[in-house]
Amino acid sequence: MIKIYIILNVGLFFSGNQILGAVKKSTCLSPFSRATPLHTLHSGLPKTEHCRVDISGLDKRELLIALYKKASNKNLSLEAAQLVIEEGHGDIDYLYTTPMKIFIAGKTMNTSLFNREYGKNAVEDVIKGLKQTK
Repeated sequence: MIKIYIILNVGLFFSGNQILGAVKKSTCLSPFSRATPLHTLHSGLPKTEHCRVDISGLDKRELLIALYKKASNKNLSLEAAQLVIEEGHGDIDYLYTTPMKIFIAGKTMNTSLFNREYGKNAVEDVIKGLKQTK
């Protein structure tokens, strides 16, 4: 028997204690319907507002350089950052063996994977520093 629970704007299908899938709240919650997963382009995590930050006013190259510096304590040139962003279309999983787990092509960025790897509010601190230097 499948039990259906609604948590905020995401519905989760449970079978016993196992999550079978997530659907939009407005989607039909029949066990026979095709569930539409909520995910970001990169991570497959549910889209939640509390782990997204606005990056629309920032230079993506400078953001990547600052995040890479935070993650590896190494420098990255503007040219290398531009090349990485273009080649991956903003989706950067690893950069020179350093886990990045970011997608920076859009106007917002999911911070959960980078923050999980490098500490609470790691992305927010980097963005705050970039905005202060402008």
